[in-house]
Amino acid sequence: MNFAMWKKALNVIPEVSKEEWEKLDVISRWLISTRAAVLVMTFISAALAGLFAWRDGSFSFIPWIALVFGLIMAHASNNIFNDYTDFVRGVDKDNYYRTMYGAQPIASGLMTKRQHLTYFAVTGFLALVAGLYLIFINAMTRSFGSYWLRAHSLCCSIPGRSKASDSAKLPCS
Repeated sequence: MNFAMWKKALNVIPEVSKEEWEKLDVISRWLISTRAAVLVMTFISAALAGLFAWRDGSFSFIPWIALVFGLIMAHASNNIFNDYTDFVRGVDKDNYYRTMYGAQPIASGLMTKRQHLTYFAVTGFLALVAGLYLIFINAMTRSFGSYWLRAHSLCCSIPGRSKASDSAKLPCS
C-alpha cells in the first residue's frame, strides 16, 4: 500500500514511469487510471445534495453514502473509458495535451487494452450496484398506492384522452 501515491493521485494526476507503475498497488493504479484528482468535483456535487436533503429534513446517511460511492464510480468509469476510446481512435498521440499533464496508462504503455477494460468493467459494475441499491431502497419506501396514483395521474393528463374514450377505464375525475 502506497499511501503517499494515494494522496498524490487525489491531488494531481501524477506522471509515473513503467518501473514505478509496476511497483504500485492496485488502488494507486486505479486512482491514477481514473484521474482521481478530478473526482472531487463529483464528491462536491454529492455533498451538496446531502446538505440540501439535510436542510429539507430528508437526509439519510446510508443512501447518501451509496449515492456518493455510485456517482464517483460512474465518473471514474467514464474517465477510464474515455481514455480507452481516445487511445483506440488515436487521439492520445504526438503532442496531445492530456498526455502532457499526467499519466495516461494505456497511451503510455503502462496497461494493456484488456487491463484497462477490466478496470472499466469493475468500476462500472460497482457504479451499477450502487445505483440498483438506490433504486431498490427507493422502491421499498414507496407503497403500491403511490405508484398507482402516479400512473393514474399520467394517464389522465395525456392530451386528447377523454373519460368516454378511456380504454383502460381509469376514472379521470
